[in-house]
Amino acid sequence: RVLAGAARPRGGEGTPAWARALTLWFVASAGSTLWRTQDWKDDYRLYLRMVETSPQVALPHVNLGLTQIQRGQVASAREHLQRAVEILPKNPRALVSLALAQTVLGEREEGLRNALRAYAYAPKNPNVLSTVGAVYLYRGEPTPAVVHLEDSLKLNPNQVNAVLNLALALAKLGRQEE
Repeated sequence: RVLAGAARPRGGEGTPAWARALTLWFVASAGSTLWRTQDWKDDYRLYLRMVETSPQVALPHVNLGLTQIQRGQVASAREHLQRAVEILPKNPRALVSLALAQTVLGEREEGLRNALRAYAYAPKNPNVLSTVGAVYLYRGEPTPAVVHLEDSLKLNPNQVNAVLNLALALAKLGRQEE
């Protein structure tokens, strides 16, 4: 209840310090949240941020490299995948992804060597098998591509890339037999 004649505080003069601090914290937190949501806008930004904050962890490099391959940034992808293999030299996913980037960039023998290393570490992994098949396909070797792609699809028949690459490999084989 306001007493007659008592002056009301104006412009925050009577606002307690804790309330001003709480308001400032809330505004800063909201701004930070809005700024950080940009990192979650798409896979590329998320993985790029992960590499920035955790450069010594292999998985962000692999994920960023695979995203860059999809975006056509194969040279940049190769750098991140190479870094992932340096961190975890026996990781099949990192090795086979590096192999694909190397093969696309024309480093055919190095790419095949890394693909076969990945296959040796994970011979029953459908993703590794599918990517080894893609490496052979890029090399213009449809026969081993078909073998690896079919093995991959036996383990996981729901792989769109493997199905498409198998169709390409079989078409190449058909042209070679004519």
